[in-house]
Amino acid sequence: KRREEEENQRVAKEGEARKTEEEEGERSAAEAEEDKRREEEEKQRLAAEELARNIQDEEDDRQRSAAEAEEAKRREEEENQRVAKEGEARKTEEEEGERSAAEAEEDKRREEEE
Repeated sequence: KRREEEENQRVAKEGEARKTEEEEGERSAAEAEEDKRREEEEKQRLAAEELARNIQDEEDDRQRSAAEAEEAKRREEEENQRVAKEGEARKTEEEEGERSAAEAEEDKRREEEE
């Protein structure tokens, strides 16, 4: 009877040990699965961040190019205005020179008449 009880206890302990081992195996597998899921989420998050950075970089480049084109256009317009003013000033100067020459010619003619 005592040996039978010892045998039953031994079998019960072995059964409990197997059960504990199986539970630990299941827990370990569940943890590994969770780690894998987290790792995949992290990869996706990093990929999304990289994509967002690339999109932002492209937008920044586009805005920078637009600003540079706008600045070049503004400088060209300023240069065109400067050249136009210089041309107008030369034209006015030439007209004044012609008028002055005509007045001097007229003065000379009057003086000759006088």
